[in-house]
Amino acid sequence: MRIVFVVHTFFPNWNAGTEVYARSLARKVVENGHEALIVCYEPPAPHDAFEGIRVFDTVYEGLPVHRISFHKRHQWSHLADYYDPNMEELLFRYFSTAKPDVVHVVHAMHLTTASIWAAKRLRLPVVATATDFWSICPTFQLVRWDESLCGGPNALACLACTGQDVAGHGRAGWLGTNCRALFWRRNYRFGGCAGRSRAVAGEPALALAPAPLDEGGALAGRRAGFANLEHAAPAGQDRIETRRDARV
Repeated sequence: MRIVFVVHTFFPNWNAGTEVYARSLARKVVENGHEALIVCYEPPAPHDAFEGIRVFDTVYEGLPVHRISFHKRHQWSHLADYYDPNMEELLFRYFSTAKPDVVHVVHAMHLTTASIWAAKRLRLPVVATATDFWSICPTFQLVRWDESLCGGPNALACLACTGQDVAGHGRAGWLGTNCRALFWRRNYRFGGCAGRSRAVAGEPALALAPAPLDEGGALAGRRAGFANLEHAAPAGQDRIETRRDARV
């Protein structure tokens, strides 16, 4: 079986929890006699100015890595952070060439949920892991500025949280972040979820959460568009399976 893992960034330059999780999954797949491929966004190096998209292939610890690099220039168009039709076409071509049996989206940030839709166009089983609340929370964690738990998008709560970063990100960054918060809150509150869920969650056949889900976490997952969110085992490996019978 050939499995493509899509992740927002990857080693060696990026090595936080989600990258470690993706690497662990890929290693376990290989250990069990299958083939693992990594697709990730590669942030441009400082002062490396270029137009368009750079695509290149590397190998990290024996894992083939397909890296996609570009500058983000849509400062005020935050919908592009969630779905990019150009990226869908690029990933559609990559999946068509790689011919995976399963696409596992470990994190959709940067490459956007275009990875899910590109795979669905090819009728490939899609698994998505919700390692955080990127799709509905401007700070990704659903934790309020005072460190209390948040139940989901709320215009005033989002403004209070993101407003704490004014000094660190400047007025333009603060306004942009809050516009995103208000946009998504309006979207969910006034019935836009059905229309926008295509851009946000992409409706994968199976959605996994690495941590146990309480009632609040499951509700937040549904608000993010993951209607079928399930808790995976700590390492997640026992849930890697072909879901050809699942809705794609």
